[in-house]
Amino acid sequence: MGLGIFDEHYPVNPAVDLTIADTTVPAYLTQAAQQASRIDDLVITSTAAGPHDVAIILDNGVARVLGVVAVPAGAGHSSAVPHVSASSLFPVPTVALILAGGTTLKVGMLVTLGAGEKVTVLAFGGDF
Repeated sequence: MGLGIFDEHYPVNPAVDLTIADTTVPAYLTQAAQQASRIDDLVITSTAAGPHDVAIILDNGVARVLGVVAVPAGAGHSSAVPHVSASSLFPVPTVALILAGGTTLKVGMLVTLGAGEKVTVLAFGGDF
């Protein structure tokens, strides 16, 4: 966004809610368009009573963990505990994460959430 010829043509804002049913199995967030996609930020919120770690996973046939984000209890649900951004994991943190065509972006909990708890991951970006 704001890079001229590198701007995405089709904005996308996929989101996924992780719950107790997801256990520690990575959940699908989005798949890059045929040419490529750009993720400007990943915003994470939590209703959990305790802190949790969320793994950000890239999968283009071989899954690899891009990094793990520590999410405090109640993140994004009060002014005292803001949402968490995962952009610090991007290869160039203040720019964007470029996904090659067909690459899948997944997220997963390192420890299963409790009953009634939810962690939401929202991506901001677009397809080329």
